[in-house]
Amino acid sequence: MTHSHHTRSAPALTRSQEGVVHAQLIEAGSARYTVGEAVELRGPVELPALAAAIERAVGEVPGWALRVDADGVTAMAGGSGAGQVCEVVDLRASPDPWAAATEVMAQQMVQGLSFGGQALHRQRLLMLAPDRVVWLAAAHHVLVDGYGLVLLVRRALQLYADGRAGRASAPTRFIGVEAIVAAERAYEASASHDRDREYWLEVDRRAEEAGAARALLRTAGGTGSGVFATSRADLDAAADRLGHTWPDLLAVAHAVAVSRLAGHRDVVTGIPLMNRLGPAALAPTSVVNILPLHVHVDPGASVAHLVAQVAERLRALRRHGRFRAEELARLTGRVSGDAPLVGAELNIKVFDQPGRVGDLDVTIHNLAEGPVDDLGLSVYRHDRALMWSATAPGSAPVATLRAAGANAGATIDAASAASPTSPAEAAGHLVGDVLDALVRAEARTPVGALAAPAVPLPPLGAGALSPSTIADAAQSPPTVATLLARTVAAHPERIALVDTAHDTRLSYADLAVRVAATAEALTARTAAGDTVALEVPRCADAVVALLACLVSGRVAVPLDPMWPDSRRAELRAGVGAGCTLESAPMSSPVSESPACDERDAPGGHTGRDDAAERLQLPIDRHAIAYVIHTSGSTGRPKGVAVSHDALAHFLAHHRAETFAPLADGQSLRVAQTLPLEFDGSWDTLQGLFLGHEVHLLSREVTRDPAATVAQVRAHALEFLDTTPTVLAALLDEGLLDAGHSLRMVSVGGEACPPELWARLLAERGLQVANFYGPTETCVDAVGLVRPAAGPPTGAEITGRGSIGSPLRSVRALVLDPHLGSVPPGVVGELYLAGPQVALGYLGRSALTAERFVADRTGPPGSRMYRTGDLVVIGPDGLLDYRGRADDQVKVRGYRVEPGEVEAGLRRLAGVRQAAVVARDGALVAYVVAAEPGTQLRDAARDVLPEHLVPARVVVLDALPRTSTGKLDVAALPLDDEAPTATSPALAPATDAERALAGVLADVLALSIARIGGDSDFFALGGDSISAIKVVAALRRAGHHTSVGAIFTDRTLARIAAGITLADTTEGTADGSSAGSDAAGPDPRLTATQLASVHDLIARRSRRPRSGRQPERTPRA
Repeated sequence: MTHSHHTRSAPALTRSQEGVVHAQLIEAGSARYTVGEAVELRGPVELPALAAAIERAVGEVPGWALRVDADGVTAMAGGSGAGQVCEVVDLRASPDPWAAATEVMAQQMVQGLSFGGQALHRQRLLMLAPDRVVWLAAAHHVLVDGYGLVLLVRRALQLYADGRAGRASAPTRFIGVEAIVAAERAYEASASHDRDREYWLEVDRRAEEAGAARALLRTAGGTGSGVFATSRADLDAAADRLGHTWPDLLAVAHAVAVSRLAGHRDVVTGIPLMNRLGPAALAPTSVVNILPLHVHVDPGASVAHLVAQVAERLRALRRHGRFRAEELARLTGRVSGDAPLVGAELNIKVFDQPGRVGDLDVTIHNLAEGPVDDLGLSVYRHDRALMWSATAPGSAPVATLRAAGANAGATIDAASAASPTSPAEAAGHLVGDVLDALVRAEARTPVGALAAPAVPLPPLGAGALSPSTIADAAQSPPTVATLLARTVAAHPERIALVDTAHDTRLSYADLAVRVAATAEALTARTAAGDTVALEVPRCADAVVALLACLVSGRVAVPLDPMWPDSRRAELRAGVGAGCTLESAPMSSPVSESPACDERDAPGGHTGRDDAAERLQLPIDRHAIAYVIHTSGSTGRPKGVAVSHDALAHFLAHHRAETFAPLADGQSLRVAQTLPLEFDGSWDTLQGLFLGHEVHLLSREVTRDPAATVAQVRAHALEFLDTTPTVLAALLDEGLLDAGHSLRMVSVGGEACPPELWARLLAERGLQVANFYGPTETCVDAVGLVRPAAGPPTGAEITGRGSIGSPLRSVRALVLDPHLGSVPPGVVGELYLAGPQVALGYLGRSALTAERFVADRTGPPGSRMYRTGDLVVIGPDGLLDYRGRADDQVKVRGYRVEPGEVEAGLRRLAGVRQAAVVARDGALVAYVVAAEPGTQLRDAARDVLPEHLVPARVVVLDALPRTSTGKLDVAALPLDDEAPTATSPALAPATDAERALAGVLADVLALSIARIGGDSDFFALGGDSISAIKVVAALRRAGHHTSVGAIFTDRTLARIAAGITLADTTEGTADGSSAGSDAAGPDPRLTATQLASVHDLIARRSRRPRSGRQPERTPRA
């Protein structure tokens, strides 16, 4: 480094530069404010001449002499200013020079370039071969944005080419930032600024009214890169055909892809503007501005209409593009990550790559573009191709480089496209797919047709889905009546049903007699297809009544007799029940009801010899078998009508895939714990049709985990199915302690917590399963099974919330709002198709049409069920559950999945169970734990981002459950504890606290009596401006802290605890005091910093300073 001192005057900075300075101050040590390019040169490279050209070009940029010390004091270096030796790194001896170069570049981007008075750029030449060199150009974002760095690269290459050709180079045209700053200040005082402000406020208002989605990938989502299948020529031709420009079409493809990824028709994306009009065109500096583009993606609209909409809004965006995004964020209150101004960004680099300079082939690889706050996609043209790179927050740098091969990204990586390794890469491929469809579309083509074709996932234990697989699923497996008759004939004396509460043991022959007698009575009193309300108490008779309905072709409607009379009356009326069974003894199977008021005994058949034959009554397999009620969003229960055929397919899968491998021809003892009015009961009731021994545990036993475990052990039960909530309690009671008899445990009915699944996987010799399925798809639709002989652990799926693969007769599709398939790694809504899909909601045709939609992947006339569940296709092809699409909570602009909050709370020490609901627009957590809720809320900040931290945490002795074992949300108490955001101030207790209180009182102009040890700096009215003043005042008093510490610690006591004595002799690089007002810049912060700082207020309060980053800083 050649400079020896700094000038004392603070240099002029652009608004973008000011924001970067303050953002980096807050994120001291963060490397994400580094931008970089890898300039790959192929051909005869003369290294000394190239190094000299680079050093000369850097020296020609006036602004690159800028220095910023650790306290944000800016100055210009004296001497030769920006000059710095261009380092040479020889990698020719490496086994893989390109991989070695990639590692060097990655290390540079990770290390970054931080403040401290030194040069804010670094130039290195990496020698890979005699004819292959990579120029690593890295600079701090305060010096330059992406386009500015390209200006520098082009100038250096031109200087090199001129020198090689022996010709004199033209004088530099680079200028300083003074003219740009003057133009910015003049604009801010103009009427144009006022008009632009009103325009952007109206844009934001319209987007807010539409409920536009802004956040997409707010957490780490990896990186990706590649080449779009669409060529430049194809894109140009389509743009001409549609009457618009190729950037317009790219913006359309991006908006459609973001709409599909976000699950919303209205989206707000971010469009970086180079802002290179006027003097800025000749300055390698930082002036980029990122503004919102609101797009309404209507699947029914034509392509021409959408392209015209986007093109017009892009033109308006550019017309009003001088208005700073930071000021807009401040005006609209979108100053944090919880309420972002824009979401996913599209950076269209309209400037071409250099291609060939002199006798060198040149390819520029982007390494880093500055801070990434959401999914960022960059598209640039190279030769005849369109190259792209995608980056998500928290991802590793060097996004566009792959360690293998020359000219990384120059060829399409088909394997990557088929199986993306990250959400960012999947999103990049999705944009490419939409773009490819767009350039092939006609002007009148519906936008919805741009979606990828819906593709079902392969079934459980199968390979790729094929037409033969679909044909096999369409076969007609035996119905319940046929299976029961076969089992009775094959094993008449084998025990079928054990009613433990009533000491009843029925053989298959005994069961057949009772079922046949009740069925015959029903046949005599009702017609085929009539609905029969089953209100039999939980006992053997309840099972008999259910089976009698099925074998006689009557529609079984199980109702809990313990429900209120009015509730049962409403449900009976809703299904049109003409008959009600209250018991099913052989002497009186039919009880009083409006349509069936006789109590006649069944017909004369009472023997066991012909029982099997009597079960085989003629039924229509496509008629309704049973109706199960589920809760309705309007408060009115929905009666789900399931056909005999659907039930037969469900049984066929489990007969072959679950019971057969486990039982090996023997009878299993199966625990039946779930209520019969809950369709999950079929997971164990099906044992009756397969020759197994089903033990019906009483209501009292199933509600007592200790009693349930005792029953399992007393009867040596081998198969248990229950909900995860109940299973967790059973495990705590020793269900799987040494000497247990269980051979299989399965869960379903609700999401299985990862820690519970991991606990099951750790059990050797135990077959475990997690079955998922809405009532509308006949009990189970998707499953994850670990055979007893499988590995003892499943780390590859533990923690992911995986629910597995579809059953053999189910087709699972993960679709976007346009009913197109979403790529792996991206959240989509789960649709289920195939023979197991229910007939619909009984008597609710409009609701049926809404939820059961046309299935374009199946036979003509088939339908698929829209589950409302959000899933992701994992890297192994399994489905990972992500929550609900229609029960999501919107908190401060974020769509929040309560399951994610619950998982975070369960990770806290001492938290055994957790449930999260939304109340009055805020998250409320209910936990079973030993610690007070206030302490748990503080602890949650260490594992959850701010928008997922509950406003209140209520500690309960136990979570209320419904009769089916699911969380009873309605029973959660409303009388919860108050929010903990404010509390009475405690007097400062230490000398440091008292000193800090005095400083805060001075800076914030408050009475010191209002400031206590637990006072929150920002609640007192503190902001970024006052934070810097506080740090400076403390430093002058001989104490040391930082702006970042104030954001992290927030309360007076915590800030004071971190204060240390400052070394007052420590100064800046030019010898001035770091806290000196004379050497410091104007303490007023720019709008850029306000946007960044307010996000830190939300994020940094619960994370170490190496954690999350400011939300909004312009980048290239």
